[in-house]
Parts: sequence; structure tokens; C-alpha cells
Amino acid sequence: MKRKLVMMVVMLVLCSVLTSCDNRTKEDKEIPNINVASSDMDKSLQDESMIKKYTAYTKLNLLVTGKLESCLRFYFGKFGATEEFKVDSRTSLSNGIFLELSKKDMTGVEEYASKEPSIAGVDSSVKEMYPKLKELVQSLEEADLYYKMKSYVDDNMAKGKELHKKIYSQSLEVKPLAAKFTSELAADFSKKSKAELNNLEKKDFKVRYYSLRSVMSAMELEDEIVRQGISSKNLKDLDMEKFKEKYNLLVEHTNKFLEISKDLEQLKKEKINESIAYVSDFRISVMNTKTAATDMIIRAEAEKNAKNGTAKDISREEKEVGTPENYSKKIKESIIHYLTNLSK
Repeated sequence: MKRKLVMMVVMLVLCSVLTSCDNRTKEDKEIPNINVASSDMDKSLQDESMIKKYTAYTKLNLLVTGKLESCLRFYFGKFGATEEFKVDSRTSLSNGIFLELSKKDMTGVEEYASKEPSIAGVDSSVKEMYPKLKELVQSLEEADLYYKMKSYVDDNMAKGKELHKKIYSQSLEVKPLAAKFTSELAADFSKKSKAELNNLEKKDFKVRYYSLRSVMSAMELEDEIVRQGISSKNLKDLDMEKFKEKYNLLVEHTNKFLEISKDLEQLKKEKINESIAYVSDFRISVMNTKTAATDMIIRAEAEKNAKNGTAKDISREEKEVGTPENYSKKIKESIIHYLTNLSK
């Protein structure tokens, strides 16, 4: 009798599981169902210490792929992108080297790499990159001050030539390490996000679900851009059909988030206080990300038309913002807003 009772309970549990699996929507079935052990759940995107670590790493990533890259592009445009120091006599030097780095985005990051919770692959990438990155930033700061102080007049550009060799060699060391760090961080965030989506879906936390889904869709679109080898220099070569497959998902998930985030009852259920700027900050950020993707379409189509001789006027602003680089920046800003406002 006891054995029969156990068998009945097992069968009921199996039926319950199978029924719940069949009731998953088409969209949810597209998301891999990742089984997360209890020890790993402590290190999920809801864990306070993990959120702080991810936020610090994402800010560092934004610095490396954004302001640092812009600074180096400006610097090498002025002094040559080789070890040999070259400067045009007509070039203005006293305005410095366009150094707009925020050192607070680097402060404490090295310590995070040695703290729990650990992020396999990412922590080691940070430890490897950070010391060399710090040296490069210090050299750039020294060069910026050197030119702003017009010290090149005092020593006939002797130190400028010396700094150029350092900056050139240091940038070559940092570049592959930065690429590795960015890749490892994106891969780990994607893995944790897929697990988190399953968790949010079970709780029926639709605001948090679609906020994270919109970020992931933005990242998937960026993956397609990278796969095609597209940059601001060759947007006219963008395969628009494949681009729009991912772009349409970004639009769909962004619109779903914007709609559900107006539902006060849903916000209350998820314990999100609408009176605090939690949701509004992310709304602005995710809208900016979608807009940045649209700007790429506008610019890419304009450049294709110019190539075909059917050019249509495009504003200077659209040229500046309609780039994969600007889009990537907006994604990272969205991730930071998600982590600090909606992942808890």
C-alpha cells in the first residue's frame, strides 16, 4: 500500500512538470532553460555583491571601449599611429590630447577581481589588463599635461617623442587584453542573464523580465554587427536584412518593457517604487539604445544611397551618432542602469 502511494505521488509530480513545460510561450521556449544550482544562485544578477562587481566591470568596459579608444584615436591622428613620432607643424598642440577619462571608473576595480563572488574568466582578464591599462592612462595624462603646459617649447619636443614611444607600445599591449576582457564579460553576462530570465518568468516579474530582455536583444544585435565586421568606416556594407532580424526583436522587447512598466499594479507586485527614478532612468537608457540602433540604419542607408548616386541629405548629428561605437556605448549604459536599478 505504501509503495502504491509513493508511485501515485511521483506520477502527480511528473504530470505537473510536463504540464508547466507545455504552457511555456513561444518566446520563452527560445530562451535556453539553464539549471542553476543553489550555490550559483547566490552569485546571480540579484546578488548584491555580484551587482556591485558587474557594475564596476561594466563601467571599466565603457571606459576602455569608449573614452580611452576615442582618446587614442585622437592622439594617434595627431602624432601618427606608428612608433615613429610625426606631427604637422600646423597642428595645434596646446589643447592637449582630448583626455576625458574618469579615473573613478578605474578605482577599486583591481580589488574586485580578487573578491568573492568570483566570475571565472573575467576576474583573471581584469587582473591581467588592469596594471597595463593603468600605465597607459598615466602616460596619456602625462602627455595631456605636457601639451597643455606647452612644455614642448621648453625641451624642443624631446619628452613628447619619448612619451609617444611609451604610449604606442603600451596601447599595443592593452588592446588585445581589453578585447579579451570585453568578450569574457559579455559572455558571462549573457549566461547569467538567460538564467535570470527563467527566474523572472517563474515569478511573473514582467517589468524586470522585459527590461533584461531588451538589454539582451541589444547585445544580440551588437553580436550581429561584430559578426559582419561593421564599424563606422564601412556602414554602407551592412547586411540590412540580417541586421533587421535582430533589430526588430530589440524594438519588440523595448516596446513591451515601455508598456508594462506603466502598469502600477505590476510595479507594486515586483516591489518597484515608481516614485523613485528606478524605472524612469532605465526607460531613458533603453530608449537611447533603440534610437542609437535606428541611427545606424539611417546612416547606413544614406551611405548606400551615396554609393549608388542617389544620396539623401544626412545631418552632421546623424553621422556622429549613427555608428556601432555609439550604439555599443548606449548598451553598456543600459546594463549599468539595469544593474543599479532593476536587477535587485
